[in-house]
Amino acid sequence: MKLEADAKEAKLGLWNDPDLIPPWDFRGGGNKATLELAPSPVPFNPDLDIRGNKRSKKYHRPDCPSYDQISPRN
Repeated sequence: MKLEADAKEAKLGLWNDPDLIPPWDFRGGGNKATLELAPSPVPFNPDLDIRGNKRSKKYHRPDCPSYDQISPRN
């Protein structure tokens, strides 16, 4: 705890961030921090042809650079 207090006082590492989310909030303990999500470049469309890899469980939208590398039958 002393090292954390020293870093906080000297504004070192994560304590240097002016918009700091304390680690206990980031991890979900204590008060919940509100994180803003980046806006989506493509509006939500339920008919959008999203492709996914069954093994890796990664999904790609049509605007993703890797979209054409995924087979439509996946």
